[in-house]
Parts: sequence; structure tokens; C-alpha cells
Amino acid sequence: MRVDGMDCNNCAMSIQRFLERKGFEEVLVNFQTREVRYRRDDSSLDVDGVRSGIQRLGFTVVETHDESGQENHSQSYAHENKARHRLLFCAVLTAPLLIGHLLMTLGVHLPLMHNRWLQLALAGPVYLVGGLYFGRSALAGLRERMLNMDVLIFLGATAAFVYSMVGFVWQNPDYYFFETAATIITLVLVGNWL
Repeated sequence: MRVDGMDCNNCAMSIQRFLERKGFEEVLVNFQTREVRYRRDDSSLDVDGVRSGIQRLGFTVVETHDESGQENHSQSYAHENKARHRLLFCAVLTAPLLIGHLLMTLGVHLPLMHNRWLQLALAGPVYLVGGLYFGRSALAGLRERMLNMDVLIFLGATAAFVYSMVGFVWQNPDYYFFETAATIITLVLVGNWL
């Protein structure tokens, strides 16, 4: 079967462990080709159970053939298009934060980039989009007792964002790490896209 939403080898391993726990043998999951293969044993095969289980992990099972037997790529293209838009949205908002931070380390200070409201306005939507994307996958993995990479990404971005919000409330720029929260999310989205 074809499964969309796998972004790394850890995603593939989560699906493989899930299927092996269900009793399937010779399970092969390739995140690059989005293929999930296993030895077919008709007496114990529960295709609907497998599909729903994979979807509970946060992935999408895609039908690869339509009724005429032709390959159907529309769902896959929609998934890739959505991922591209998510990346572009986050990259556009993260770029000013990251560039401002890098310039600051070189001794060039842009007063506008020290504004807490601007930093929140740029990082907040990135955290929201990334938090929803990685948070759903992390929660789905935790429900199935499968730790995946998205748990780490979500925890790292959340820690940086919450720490920044503490600094925001205290009005202390030493605690602003909005660019870190946004950069974690954006860089992982770039990696997924690549």
C-alpha cells in the first residue's frame, strides 16, 4: 500500500513496528517511495484494521489504483502541495527572525527586530502551523505508544516558544527565543521537503 505523511526513516520504523505488533511478517516500509509491504496471509489479513491503525499513527493511506487500474496520484500531489505551502509560509515568517538573530551575533543590531510584538507576530503563526502539524503526529504516536521524531521536534519548539512567552510577559529580551522555535519548525519542514 502507499502511505503519505512519512517524512523520515523514523516514521517508516513506527509503521513497521506497528505492523509487526499486529502480527504481520516480512514488513518493509520505505519512506522515500511511500510504500508499505508485508507478506500477505489472507487468513489473518485485516486491511481495514491496518489502514485505520496507520491513520491513527498520523499517516494517510492512499489508494494507488482507481477502478480502471490506473495509478491515482491526486491525493499524493495534494499532500505534497500542502507540505510545500506549509514550508513556504513558515520560511517567509522565519527568515526575518533568523537573519536578525544572525546579524546580532555579528554585532549588527536592528532595533526593529528587538521588538517583542514583532517577534511574536512572526514566530506565533509558525509555531501554530508547525505545532499543529508536528503536534498531531506526536500525539498520535504517543497514543499508540510509538515515540517518533515529531515528539522531539514538538517538545523543542514548544520549550523555546514557552520560554519566549515568559520573557515576553516579563518584558525581558534575554528570554526571547522566538527565532529558535520558528527555526526548529522551519528547518525540519525543509528537511522533510528535501
